[in-house]
Amino acid sequence: MNWSFFSLLLISVSFSHSTFAQQGTDPEFIFKTYLFLDKENVTSSSLPLQVTKSDSLFNVFMDVTKIEFEELPVSNSLPYFYSNRYHFYQLKQVSHSIDDVVKSRYFDVPICQSSPYVICINDNTGVSYRISGFKSSDFLSFLKQFKISYQETHGKRLSAANFLRKYKVNGIDFYCLYKGLRSTGSGYERYPCLNDCTQGGAIGNMSNAVIR
Repeated sequence: MNWSFFSLLLISVSFSHSTFAQQGTDPEFIFKTYLFLDKENVTSSSLPLQVTKSDSLFNVFMDVTKIEFEELPVSNSLPYFYSNRYHFYQLKQVSHSIDDVVKSRYFDVPICQSSPYVICINDNTGVSYRISGFKSSDFLSFLKQFKISYQETHGKRLSAANFLRKYKVNGIDFYCLYKGLRSTGSGYERYPCLNDCTQGGAIGNMSNAVIR
């Protein structure tokens, strides 16, 4: 294993802990990195080729993948709390310039309407969260940190119920995410916000945080 690929594995490990912190807060870079790490290896029965993750493929993915996204408006009625720290972005379109049949399957990214790819970025810390569309959601980690920040700022505890009532992001069903990620044995038929956009399955919760 070369050191450059080992570095990529370290990046992957950071994602497994539900959040990704970096010095910059560039939504395009963060979106592409999360999309890349969501990908599985691709094999073809007709061609002797397997597309697997590597540092070189990561660089190619970043170079040839073009994305469009938009920032989602936030409606915040929490008292005395800054609303400009967290920014939410939804992926709108993805394209790439790969002609190879097998490799192109690796670079294809489906766009879902029911559970779109959404990330959240904390501009102060550089920490980002996968909210929906990905194979795992960091919403509970986001909510936990949000509540910690609120208490540190105001000396008052913020309940999840109060957050869900007073903090809204256009196009995101926080209540569905909260209930679905905390439930056990519930399918995505009951919580459509838990759809995995890449395969149409249910997303997981990589956080062990217990939110009350």
